[in-house]
Amino acid sequence: MCTKRIPACVIGRILLVVLHMDPTDRILSIVETFLAESGMDATLFGRNVCNDGNLVGDMRNGREVRRPMREKIERFIADWQGKDSREHNSAVEHGHSATASQTSV
Repeated sequence: MCTKRIPACVIGRILLVVLHMDPTDRILSIVETFLAESGMDATLFGRNVCNDGNLVGDMRNGREVRRPMREKIERFIADWQGKDSREHNSAVEHGHSATASQTSV
């Protein structure tokens, strides 16, 4: 987790750009952020979301992502982040390092 503070004016500009993106660009941005933060491979992500290892690569190459697929992607990310958070909390409660539980996906 990054502990640097981002100036409000920068956050405002980022939000303005994201809000004006089309839905496919917006979900690709979310996926790219998730992949960077989680360390998950793009192929594994696609297989987990919809059994399509080419999903992210196709999105990067302009594949249109319709609402049902966007919802699947968002649900997968939310579920994964919730699982990751629960594993972290459990490790902390038991006095273990959270990094060991976070490395298994």
